[in-house]
Amino acid sequence: MAFRDDFVWGAATAAFQIEGAWNEGGKQPSIWDVFCHDGGHIKDGSDGDVACDHYHRFKDDVALMASLGVKAYRFSLSWPRIVTFADDDGALSAGDGWRSAGGVRYRVNPAGISFYSALIDELCAHGITPFITLYHWDLPYALHLRGGWLNRASADWFADYARVVAQAFGDRAKHFITFNEPSVFVGCGYMQGVHAPGYKLGTSDLLTACHNIQLAHGRAVQAIRAVCPDAKIGITLATSPVIPTADGAPLAVSAAWKAESGVQQATGAEKAQGAHCGSSQQTAAREADCGCAAGSVESGAAAAIADGAQNAHSGNAQQSSASEADCGCVAGSVESGAAAAGADGAL
Repeated sequence: MAFRDDFVWGAATAAFQIEGAWNEGGKQPSIWDVFCHDGGHIKDGSDGDVACDHYHRFKDDVALMASLGVKAYRFSLSWPRIVTFADDDGALSAGDGWRSAGGVRYRVNPAGISFYSALIDELCAHGITPFITLYHWDLPYALHLRGGWLNRASADWFADYARVVAQAFGDRAKHFITFNEPSVFVGCGYMQGVHAPGYKLGTSDLLTACHNIQLAHGRAVQAIRAVCPDAKIGITLATSPVIPTADGAPLAVSAAWKAESGVQQATGAEKAQGAHCGSSQQTAAREADCGCAAGSVESGAAAAIADGAQNAHSGNAQQSSASEADCGCVAGSVESGAAAAGADGAL
């Protein structure tokens, strides 16, 4: 197996894991701040209050990356550092700086914008291409209290956040990832209860959250494209592909399908022909083919998300939707076995 000539090598981080400064510069708490501070959730009692202190040391961190020859850096933004939410959702007053999305009042936090702007400038000065992830699991706690991903208005909240990000950084950053591993933050945080916010929800609520997240993805892509038509936009998915070991052998193909989808156990005959299990984190960007891309099959269902067209497909293969000429941008996944198709422009 060879990597394509346009494959991008780099480094990646998540805001909560490295930034620290959890309550500095106007930042409000995230669900991970609260989850850690509540106690009893983290084995050694650690939290993200200081972490790697990247908020204060980002110039040193960028210099380290440059010394290693890193040419691309994927980092996530802390949503509650970028946006400040009101304590209530009352009427807006003209000229007070408050905006509204999905019934929630918010305003842009200048200190948060300034921090990420300085980081992007520093990256560009060292010849490192920024790749921005909008959401790496740290939902603003203020939105969690309003229902979080169980609230359909979350798609509106996320779209407005994406618009703010594109307006602030789209002149220098051209690569955007909407969500990091929806199947993980839903599965671990809302089904198993081992990640923030620590819920153990039933199937109906899980499917509601999954649907709203996919809707939010599509709305965010629309919002970014409206501001940055030349942006490359994708989604990061956690997948565990299962590949038949015998090329084309029907029983091996059947066993692989069952193992990947989780719908039923493979038979003894199927196992005898074999399937090779692998695991990889898929960052959705086949830029040479479509400029931004992605599709994935999670838990035995698949969804394709495209500009202006809905296409849902059954199956369990990695789906790459179409070329730039055909679709403009794609990305989607179906989580927890729910089949849903979102679209940039048609949902």
